[in-house]
Amino acid sequence: MPFTTFDTAADDDVVREPGGRRALSDDELIERYSWPQHPSADGVTIRGNVVTSIDGSAVGPDARAGSIGTAGDRRLFELLRRTSDAVMVGAGTLLDEQYVGLRVSDDSVAWRVSRGLAQHPTLVVVSSDLSIPADHAVFADAPVRPVLVTNSGDDGRLAAYEPVATIVRVADARFDDDEREEGLAGGSGTDPAELRRALARLGLHRVLCEGGPTLFSALLDRGALDEWCITLSSVVVTGAGPRPAHSAAGATHGFARASMLEGCGALFFRWERAT
Repeated sequence: MPFTTFDTAADDDVVREPGGRRALSDDELIERYSWPQHPSADGVTIRGNVVTSIDGSAVGPDARAGSIGTAGDRRLFELLRRTSDAVMVGAGTLLDEQYVGLRVSDDSVAWRVSRGLAQHPTLVVVSSDLSIPADHAVFADAPVRPVLVTNSGDDGRLAAYEPVATIVRVADARFDDDEREEGLAGGSGTDPAELRRALARLGLHRVLCEGGPTLFSALLDRGALDEWCITLSSVVVTGAGPRPAHSAAGATHGFARASMLEGCGALFFRWERAT
């Protein structure tokens, strides 16, 4: 898969206002990405975060999103995690992106503790066919007990996860197992509202979703994704890489731009679901 770079700016982590010269501090960036003061009726806000190439690919030549990110993108990635109660990811993305136990930086730990939060956000794994092993590092090396969201009725297989994760069953939800990326499918019977209620019961109100495409699409199709943070990286990736959201049945979803920043040749957008 050819990989072409159109911007050769130094890969620093400076993020600025468009056209500005002054670098924004971490506190200023956190303010610009502050969570809503008045969330949805269920008390949960789900915020997506993704990086894309200029031509819309969600991954680089190695089929991983990390290869098209910039230092500024990685900085925002850390800050978004810093302020979240939970980080939610489809099992396929966890495997493809080689996730390990979810830990934030020492600076983020200090920030969270000073505000009465757990040292690290809770990892929420969304899986249907339980393709991620129960002894995977995301469970074995987790500083906070992860949550496994599934509609699997296989009690025998689920028993293997009980020592390492809090299991949440989303009843009557159909999951899409036709693709590697696992998540709530957009077909009839899907109820992301049930997922949101489960997150609220667990005290996970500020949820950062890191993909992948099928999970994003399912949340979008059911109006369950409240915000979407997108880094537009200054690269073009030719080939058949996936888009950030993908499903067999396409649909249009309205969002309003809440902010735009720049740095390292990239643009950083924050979008809010139109009401």
